[in-house]
Amino acid sequence: KNCKTGLKRFKSREITLRAADERTELMTTQVFDSVWDAMSDTPAEAEYMNIRSVLMGELRDHIKIKGWSQLEAASALGVTQPRISDLMRGKIGLFGIEALISMLSAAGLHVELHIAKAA
Repeated sequence: KNCKTGLKRFKSREITLRAADERTELMTTQVFDSVWDAMSDTPAEAEYMNIRSVLMGELRDHIKIKGWSQLEAASALGVTQPRISDLMRGKIGLFGIEALISMLSAAGLHVELHIAKAA
């Protein structure tokens, strides 16, 4: 588990599946470093999704620790209850980094940024 992002990292590898007779290749399956690498077209897009995922996870954890209902969380974070519902269900495509940072700030949390060379 990567302590900086909270996401599990897996060793990259390629697996080829073959038919029973060993002569016919059926398909090639790739395993990626993260789910975001698999879903994204570019490394930059994968990083963007990773950051959003981490921010959303921190917000969800904070809401759970506080014991807030969705209405209480919405009031505290300055958003609507349906917005909190989307957050709690992990609808990452509905949240940009700026909106997530605004909600984290409203929750009294501070975001720190660490930049490292790519592996």
